[in-house]
Order: sequence, then structure tokens, then C-alpha cells
Amino acid sequence: MRAIRFDHISKRFPGAPRPAVVRIARSPSGHLAITDRWGATKSFDACLVTCHSWLLTTYMQVEERIFSPKLWMALDRTRFMQSAKTFIMVDRPFWKDKDPKTGRDLMSMTLTDRLTRGTYMFDNGDDRPGVICLSYSWMSDAMKMLPLSVDKRVKLALDALKRVYPTLDIESHIIGDPITVSWETDPNFLGAFKGALPATIAITTGCIATSSRTACRRRSAAFSSPATTSPGPPPGSRAPSRLR
Repeated sequence: MRAIRFDHISKRFPGAPRPAVVRIARSPSGHLAITDRWGATKSFDACLVTCHSWLLTTYMQVEERIFSPKLWMALDRTRFMQSAKTFIMVDRPFWKDKDPKTGRDLMSMTLTDRLTRGTYMFDNGDDRPGVICLSYSWMSDAMKMLPLSVDKRVKLALDALKRVYPTLDIESHIIGDPITVSWETDPNFLGAFKGALPATIAITTGCIATSSRTACRRRSAAFSSPATTSPGPPPGSRAPSRLR
């Protein structure tokens, strides 16, 4: 395999970034005509699209003949999941302090069935401010956060973590303003990441890659089989609220 060296983008394309693209078309000469948000159009031999694929069917006007019908269908049928994150800045990485009773860290990465789902810490040094991702949630859990303000999201996350760490005072370490993001409401994303659901996997890896309808059906059945899913908690019980 031959390694390819890429120059830094600032050397290849000096100056400020260009305005957002709103239209991609094929010019009479066969080049790609790229129109930016201010109406300026320039022609290029090639166009490398790295934005969210849904933007090609929403924010941008893309000439139909540029892509094949199969590719247009794939763009329309791709599913992206909702996702939400909420961050706070703290005065120091206090979670590394030791619990005098157990000798373990006061707090660590926390995976729970509560609304926070995933909590992660970012350490920039013992004497420097740190960051806590209070909540990283997907799909229906992210939708619970969607209509809420950043302060409300932080309050709910702290209340949930208080049940996991009842003696830990996270609030006293918070500095700065919290930050939250819901990717499905960002006009430049419209979703967080591709929805790798059973049917989606079967279509992308089976139906497109093979001409055998039987093989495609078998792949779909395999991915959607109950045997491939993890059993949930027994009726009436609650899954463990903390995993280290």
C-alpha cells in the first residue's frame, strides 16, 4: 500500500474559508458550477462533498443529473439518529480525588439507564479546569432533552447523577456557562449519525452489494432476529444505574 501525503489545507488553499455552498450544477462545458450563499458561481473540475448528506436534498440545490437515481434514493432513505450532549466546565478534575472509605476515585465514567445515559470526564491537568459531559444520549433519550433549555438539561443531569453519587457535590465545582447541542436541530447537521438499524444494515450491506434477493432477505432476518439482541432487565426491575 502506498502512503499519500496531504499538504496542510492552509497551504493548498490560502486565505479565509469560502462562503457556504447553496447550489451544485453541471455547466455547459462539463465542469461543476458551485454557487455560494451570496450568489457567486465558480466552476471546478471536481467537487469533494464532506458535509452531512441530507444537506444535498435540503439546504443545497443539486442538479438531478449529477447523481444517479440509485444514489438519490440512497440519500433520501438514509436515516440519521437524534443525539444530545450537555457539557459543564469545572474548576479542576475533582473526580480523581480518592474516597476515604473505598480508596477509589470519587467519580468515573458513568453509564446508566437514567436520563444522562453516558457521563464522561476530560482532564487537562490537576491544576487546570476540566470538562464533564454530563449527558450523552441518543434517539428517544435525546428527544427528552430536545425542548429543554441548557440550564434545565444541566439540572436534570445533576439530579440524576446525585442518585448515583449521593455524597458528591458536583455543583460546587462548576465554572463558566454550560453548553448543550442537539444535532437534529442544527441546520448544518439535521441529525447526529447514520441510523445503523437492522433494516438499514441489511439494505446497505446486502441489497446494494448483491443481486441476490434471497441473500438480502437472509441478511435482514439475521440482523432483526431476537437472538441477536441483549435481553432487558426482568419485569419490575431497574437496570444497574452505574457501571465502572
